Amino acid sequence: MTTEITSSQQILKQQYSSIDQWYTESFTSLPTSHESESRRHGFFVGEIGILLPTNLNCEVTENLQVCKLPKTPHWFTGMTNLRGNIVPIFDLGILFKLPTVSIDSRVNASEKKQIFLEVDNSWVGFSSDGLPTRIMLNGSHLLETIPPAPTELEPFITRCYRHPNVWFDLNMKDLLTWIKEKF
Repeated sequence: MTTEITSSQQILKQQYSSIDQWYTESFTSLPTSHESESRRHGFFVGEIGILLPTNLNCEVTENLQVCKLPKTPHWFTGMTNLRGNIVPIFDLGILFKLPTVSIDSRVNASEKKQIFLEVDNSWVGFSSDGLPTRIMLNGSHLLETIPPAPTELEPFITRCYRHPNVWFDLNMKDLLTWIKEKF
């Protein structure tokens, strides 16, 4: 019996170790040199690519029950229960009046997903047009000027990359403060 428990504990330890290694490798910060590459993940909202922050916990879900609230803005999807936490979900596509894109045209798409981020010990959700995508970035992908973006989104763009699509790094904390003020 003790051998079985020890064996199970070793297997779990190996699994968590590999997950921890994947997380560390996948969400590294962007290198400054043109030769180095960094793995990032991002998701699409309409035709805009949004990079997931490297310093925040992220989670992808589907088919969660969402409770719509009366008399709320149409870009506020509703609230859901994420592992015992009541979490708001926002549709940035509707908020920023982005044109919709056929989900079938995306390689990683199957249907709308929810991307959850933990910001300042609180979770927030965003609707995504499909699954997140892994992007390999280096310094040569950094754009010096911001391509056309919704005017209301521009203050939150900290960096912008092209590889092959345009990807925005956003200041999520400031974006969420702005969204909160819109209620």
